[in-house]
Amino acid sequence: MRNRWLIGAMAACLTFCAVLALDWIPGLRGDFGWRWPYAVPDWPRLLPAAITVMVYVFGVSRIRNMRLFVVWCMLGAIAIPIACLYLLGDPLHLLATRVLSGQATGVHMAGAEIVDLGQMARNWPQIMPTYYHPGNHPMMSVHVALSPPGLPMFYYTLDRLFAAIPPLANSLGLPLRYFQCQDYAMMNYSNAQFASAWFGILMPVWAALAVIPLYRAGGKLVASWWPLIPSLILFATTWNTFYPLLALGAFLFLRAGLLDIVDQSRRKRGYLNIAAAGVVVSLASFLNISNLPLIAFLGLYGLIVFVQRWDADRANMRRTVISGLITGVIFAVGLLSLWAVYYLTSGVTPMAVVGTALGLHLGFERPYLPWVYLHLYDLALFTGFPVIILALAAIWKNVPYRRAFDWQTLDPLGIALIVTLIILVIGNFARGETGRVWLFFVPFILILAARQLDKLPPRSAMLVTITQAIMLLTLVGFLRVLDTEFGTPPTAPPNDQASVATEALPVSATFANSFTLIGEKVVTSDNNIYLTLTWRPDQQIAIPYYLSALVVGPDGKALPPAVDWQPFETRFPMTCWKPGQTVTETRQFALGDKPPSGDYWISLSAFDIRDKQRLSIVKSGSAPADQIGLGPIPLH
Repeated sequence: MRNRWLIGAMAACLTFCAVLALDWIPGLRGDFGWRWPYAVPDWPRLLPAAITVMVYVFGVSRIRNMRLFVVWCMLGAIAIPIACLYLLGDPLHLLATRVLSGQATGVHMAGAEIVDLGQMARNWPQIMPTYYHPGNHPMMSVHVALSPPGLPMFYYTLDRLFAAIPPLANSLGLPLRYFQCQDYAMMNYSNAQFASAWFGILMPVWAALAVIPLYRAGGKLVASWWPLIPSLILFATTWNTFYPLLALGAFLFLRAGLLDIVDQSRRKRGYLNIAAAGVVVSLASFLNISNLPLIAFLGLYGLIVFVQRWDADRANMRRTVISGLITGVIFAVGLLSLWAVYYLTSGVTPMAVVGTALGLHLGFERPYLPWVYLHLYDLALFTGFPVIILALAAIWKNVPYRRAFDWQTLDPLGIALIVTLIILVIGNFARGETGRVWLFFVPFILILAARQLDKLPPRSAMLVTITQAIMLLTLVGFLRVLDTEFGTPPTAPPNDQASVATEALPVSATFANSFTLIGEKVVTSDNNIYLTLTWRPDQQIAIPYYLSALVVGPDGKALPPAVDWQPFETRFPMTCWKPGQTVTETRQFALGDKPPSGDYWISLSAFDIRDKQRLSIVKSGSAPADQIGLGPIPLH
């Protein structure tokens, strides 16, 4: 009977996937102010994701060694999001631009903008709303506007660390410049600031670490499902994929502490574990206020555990109550720890930050009643209906609707989770995207789902796993959930100039050890000089340098003003030139009416627009200089 029910439930999930893929009911993608974009996938580009998922599921069904199984699940959590990103383009490009984007994340940008860390910390509640409106920063970022200062501080610290190791900063930062080489504001970043983005790019690796506590908390089945969670895959590079690791850490510390304090010999260790749970939640909330519901969830879990102990030993009610109060105080001290440090160093209270964030967050208007349902639906959709159905069945089985109420039969985890979610949706605290924002609840949903399969044969677990994998591929293929404000960087010069063959220079000239002038051609016509230059970038160029040319007449006198220009009128800046590529551009220099006949020269240099400092130019056999002369250019 149970197997038949499970087969029917999984069949319903597969039917949902088909309807969603065909877009027969657009409301399945959301409604009432928010609907996820729909797109038919490029099937050949979806193939790597499908193959990776199939190989992963096959490995899950075959690996028996515990350590190898955990490693396999971690590799799956890393490989599957990368394979799924291939559907949309170059995975590294997508990972990098999502980290650098204000729209997709924003916290890296906020960290790069910090000049004085102390001043930023003191003024953070006033800075937050400025990210809510365009024009105040290089990019608008609602995510930063609603965030505590933890993540910008983290990236600022990474920036300083990389700046202290220039060779490492250059080797990691330079390759990332090409991904937004046409963005002049972003090209002002140092290589160290680009290098720090690698922490976000590697977010699938940090998210995969959750497999270890998941295995400890729920066993093989729970760990194997983690790489198949749609929100984990679709929102790769966002910090929301990292928060489940913190949530699991806090839960395991709290659970261990609650077990230890029962035994007098382990009570001290138990209270330390409870304090550690509070510190982890403090860290999570200091990184993002969306993690605040963890306080309610863990608090309810602990409360139910103590009520069960009181119910089991009513003769010692006073001792149970005192133990519960001490536990609550210790947890609260840990919870306030990071915020207390922030307050003592900046003078800013936690309520100033949280109040500002909530004021902006709750300003989003959503129709109340539909979103009571849609918030839960979004969480279920991006968690995966197969595991959601099992988790709900586990919770329902625990509700004493057909028997006398008994505290001892309640599952503290399931009750704490469902009550917390009910409070969140009834209290109207969320404002959409709960599939991403509430991802830290998903590990506990998986634990409950696995419990429901405890007494069923192994093939039942594989049925759920396969159905979950199909739902993952359906959402990856047909929904587009994460975008950036960035354009596509140019890969070649604009084609509006006629092709001109240049002559190789007898001695090439290298500018700032970055790019080399290898060819030129000069044509005079109608009192104009047409200068064509051919360049070869020798490495990824870090700065969109400007060129400057000053014409020198036959009498040796300069003919001002100098002509300063950005190659191709900013449409193909030097930061977009690929090493080994040859780039040719023609510029016109007017000589005025009736210029004298004779030999003209052009003094060519390059400079950084920010400080007007000319670049060093090296020619073989010559001393470094800041300009080179091109000529003679005869005019008759």
